[in-house]
Amino acid sequence: MPPRARTVAAVGAVALALAGAGVPVHGAFAHFELSLYTQSSCFGNDVDPVTNVYWDDSTGARATNHVEYHTGWTNDQGSMQWFTSHERCFEPYAQRASGGLTSSRFHTRLSPLLDTTPWWYSAGAAHHEDFTYCGHAVDKTVNGWSGFDAGRRAIYLTMRAAHEYDYVNYGNTRQFRQCDGAYAGLMRRRDAWLTATAAAAAAVALLALAGVVRGERAARSFDRAHSDFDPVGVREFRAFPLYWVGESHDGLGLTAITRRTPEPGADSADYVAFLYGSCRAPPGSGCALPLEIQVWPGCMRTLADYRLTPFSNDPLPHETLVVRRVPAAFFRESPASARLELYTGTVTVVLFGTQRERLVAAAEAIRGVNVEAGPEEPLPPPAPGAIEGRLTCNDAATTA
Repeated sequence: MPPRARTVAAVGAVALALAGAGVPVHGAFAHFELSLYTQSSCFGNDVDPVTNVYWDDSTGARATNHVEYHTGWTNDQGSMQWFTSHERCFEPYAQRASGGLTSSRFHTRLSPLLDTTPWWYSAGAAHHEDFTYCGHAVDKTVNGWSGFDAGRRAIYLTMRAAHEYDYVNYGNTRQFRQCDGAYAGLMRRRDAWLTATAAAAAAVALLALAGVVRGERAARSFDRAHSDFDPVGVREFRAFPLYWVGESHDGLGLTAITRRTPEPGADSADYVAFLYGSCRAPPGSGCALPLEIQVWPGCMRTLADYRLTPFSNDPLPHETLVVRRVPAAFFRESPASARLELYTGTVTVVLFGTQRERLVAAAEAIRGVNVEAGPEEPLPPPAPGAIEGRLTCNDAATTA
C-alpha cells in the first residue's frame, strides 16, 4: 500500500490451510461481509472493534489453535460478546487470553464467519485490558494508541515472521467508554492482511479493520476528567478546521472532547472528537455513546482509503450522497451502528451513530468551532484531490 494509506479498522485474517488443502465452495456467499464491531448480545449494542480476520480454511478450531500456538495465550475466560455476518449472529467459538480474570492481560475472542469464497474465514477481536476497580477495562487511547491497537499488534508480532502482508482500511475508529470512564478506540491507520510465504506455514492476515441531557444540564454532564479540551478552549484549536453540533443536539448533551494525535514515529490517528449523550459500560466491557463526531485532516482520512479486502480493489460498501452541498458517504458498520462521512475543505467530518436519518440530521446541524460556518449553510467544497486520496498534509496546511 502506498505510504499515504491512513485510518484503520483492524480485522486480522489468518490463512490456516496446509499445502494441498482444498477449500470447499458449496453454499458460498457472493461477497465477504463482516460487522466491524462485536455486539453485547445477538444484534445488541456495539462493544469492541473487530481487529483480525483469519482466512483460508480457517474454521473456528483452526483459528483458535493457531492463535494459541503463536501467542502462547491459553486462558479461555472472558465475558460473552457476539459477532455478526450476513445478518446472522454468532457466539464466540473460543476466547484466549494471556492471563486470568483478575489480571491485566491480552485477550481475544474468535468466531467463524459464513463466507466460504474464496476461503473459509474466522474473525477476532483482540485488545489489551487492565484489571481495574470495576473489572477489566481496555487501555485508554494515549498518543493515538489504545488497548485495541496493542492487542492487534501483539497478534501481528507473533505471526509476522513467515508471512507477507498488505494493508486495508475500514475506518472503524469509533471510541468506546470503558467501565473506568476512560475512552478507547481503534486508532491505528494501517493494518495488514498477511499471506503465507512457506507452503506448509499457517498464513496469517491482519485486516486493519481498525442518558439524555438537555439544555441547561449539558454543562453539568461534561466529562472534564476524560477530555482534552473544554467547550471554550477547543475554539483556540488551530491545526485544522473543526465542526460540531454545539453543546447539545437532539436531546444529547456534549459529554467529552478528545484529541488523538499520532504516536511518535508511528502511523496512527489524528483527529478531534466530540462525544454526545451517555452510556454505562458494564464491568469488563465497553459502550458507544449515541453520537460521536470525529474531525480528521483530509490528508489522513478520505473515501479513497477504504477497500473491502486486500485481494481486490473492491470498495468498502457504502451509499454516496450530498449533504450541505458537499460529497458524503454512508456506511452501515454493524447491525447496531453506522457512520456518515462528509468531505469538506481540507478535513473529513465523521459522524458515528445508529440511524441514517439521525446522522444526516446531525450533519445538517454541524457548525464551525474555529471557523465561520452556521448550521444548514453550505460547507466548503473538498480541496482538490482530497476525495481521490491525492491531498498531502503539506498541501492541506497550505490550503487551510
